[in-house]
Amino acid sequence: MNRYSADRLAALRLIADGGVKVYEFAATGQLRVVAPGTGATIRPHTFRALDRNGLVHRDTSTAADEGQALSLTDAGRDALAVATPAPERLRIELVVHRAPDGETATTWFVNGRPLAEADVDVTEYHVDPGANGTGPEWVAEREKAAGRASDAAAARIRELVGYYA
Repeated sequence: MNRYSADRLAALRLIADGGVKVYEFAATGQLRVVAPGTGATIRPHTFRALDRNGLVHRDTSTAADEGQALSLTDAGRDALAVATPAPERLRIELVVHRAPDGETATTWFVNGRPLAEADVDVTEYHVDPGANGTGPEWVAEREKAAGRASDAAAARIRELVGYYA
C-alpha cells in the first residue's frame, strides 16, 4: 500500500487533472509549480519528491523559464490509483502550570485541540537517580513502576535503569 502525505496526494491529483506547469529560473534558482487556470500551486519540495520518485514527467520541449507542462508517468498514475492518505501525524502538547504556592495543573492538546481531563489517562514514570544514588531500593521502585507500565514504556524504563544500576 502506498501512503502519501496530503500535499503529495493533492499534487498528484492536480497534475492528473492537467494544465500544471513548472517554471524554473536559472538566474535565481527559483522553482514555481502552478496550474495557471486555477492558480493552484505545488510546493517545490513536494514537486521534487514526486520527480525524484519518477511519478511526474516534465515536457522539456519548452524552456524551463517559460513553463514546462507536467504529466504523470505510468508510475505516477499507478501510485495515484492505489494511494491512500498517510495517517495524520499526531501532535501532542502539554502545558504545565506550576503555581509558586499552589498545585501544579496540566492542560493537554492533541492536534491543537484541548482534551478534557476525562479523555486523558496519564502516568508519569521517573528514572532519576538524583543525589541519593541508585541503590537496590531505587532499582526495586523502578521495577515496580515498570510492572505497571505498557510493554513499550516498561522496556524503556528498564533500559534507562540499566544505565545506572
